[in-house]
Amino acid sequence: MTVFKYEEIFQHFVEAIEKGILNSGQKLSSLRKTAQQFDCSLSVIMQAYEELECQGYIQSVEKSGFFVLPRKKSNLPEPYNYEHSLLPLESRPSTMISTIMDMSQNEDFLPFGATIPDLSILEVHKISVLISRNAKNDYSYLNHYTETNGELCLREEISRYMLKKGVYATNEEIIITNGCTEALYLAINSLSAEGDTIAIESPAYLGVVTILEHLNRNVIEIPTRADSGMDLQILETVLKENTVRAVIVSPVFQNPLGFTMSDSDKTALYNLSEKYDMYIIEDDIYGDCSFTGKSFHSLKSLDQRGRVLYCSSFSKTLAPGLRIGWIIPGLFFENISRARQLSGLGGTILIEKSVAEYLRSGSYEYHLKFFRKKIASQTYGIRNLVEEYFPAETKISTPEGGFYLWIEMPGNIDSQELFSWAYAQKIGIVPGPVYSASGKFSNCIRLSCGSPVTDATGDGIKKLGDRIKELS
Repeated sequence: MTVFKYEEIFQHFVEAIEKGILNSGQKLSSLRKTAQQFDCSLSVIMQAYEELECQGYIQSVEKSGFFVLPRKKSNLPEPYNYEHSLLPLESRPSTMISTIMDMSQNEDFLPFGATIPDLSILEVHKISVLISRNAKNDYSYLNHYTETNGELCLREEISRYMLKKGVYATNEEIIITNGCTEALYLAINSLSAEGDTIAIESPAYLGVVTILEHLNRNVIEIPTRADSGMDLQILETVLKENTVRAVIVSPVFQNPLGFTMSDSDKTALYNLSEKYDMYIIEDDIYGDCSFTGKSFHSLKSLDQRGRVLYCSSFSKTLAPGLRIGWIIPGLFFENISRARQLSGLGGTILIEKSVAEYLRSGSYEYHLKFFRKKIASQTYGIRNLVEEYFPAETKISTPEGGFYLWIEMPGNIDSQELFSWAYAQKIGIVPGPVYSASGKFSNCIRLSCGSPVTDATGDGIKKLGDRIKELS
């Protein structure tokens, strides 16, 4: 069997990384120097490096070069350091969402707060051309409401899109929503009532925590690990002792920890839902944000009885301002369809038809290849800066997708105090307690990595690191 030169070079680096000769964060030689070392052309080295990137061994950082990605996850944050009450409690209100969104709109702030991808890595040009053309060619788009559950053409495209996640959902089973957050709100509000108990990850997406507080649902926080996800043994203990209406999970690149749930755990969770008559709300908004391009089957793919309410959107990959989300609500289709109509009479025909046309063109998959490389580069670029400037005892998540880092700071540092200081310095961060219904994770922060790494990025991370060292 013929072995190509680039494959030999690829294997050389794989062995060096696996044996720890090349360590996490170490910079590789430039393409030119590596070509000289192996006595081959630049194109061969580029092919080898590209394969290393695809396999998750290295990552290119814009204007900096190629760096070895972490292979071991020994320095991950450990939510088990925190006491977790397994009794239902009221979700604490948080006013942080509006502050985070305000920071994201202010160009004077370093964008480590809201997980909004930078304009430079979004497909805004093609989408804007389609919207402009459609608005010009058919004014009636501006004079009509959408179909009951969203434009048919968009639901058909999403139905085809869901096949790669192992989900066979017809267009008649899909409802278009105003982003993923509305989908989550509709799911929680439709399957539960005031005073019902909902189990959530801990830490969990701050939007979910806020929705549960607004709807007066009781919450049980299930300890969740940065390497594997929710502790299903503890969840079953909770289910034996409490009536839990639903569990809300984000199995792929969970926000804020970044883990991906194993297929066996997905199956185990689904089996628990049947055993204890519990529903699952699946938040899959970051499912397309894999650094390596790997696709993951969703929990919904296991669902034969309509127990999983699947929620997602294109806000994190295509453009957040489009507000194109969707829900596949299973048994709650009629309730959610009616609630969606009552709350807003649908979406915007012009936007929905334009996004459907874009998806139909095949441009989305091509865009994702570029997008994934960028978010990986940005995430590990910022991770390297955190490792360089934060205290040595700092624990940092090692995501394989998404674009955020969960950071556990040493000692008794108050992340709310750090947030106030950072805000005054125009550095946007998010303090850990907003990801908990009971205010846990006071010594944790989350950093968004949605923007390119620049000199200003390095300066901001260094300032944060210096301040944390002062506080500790």
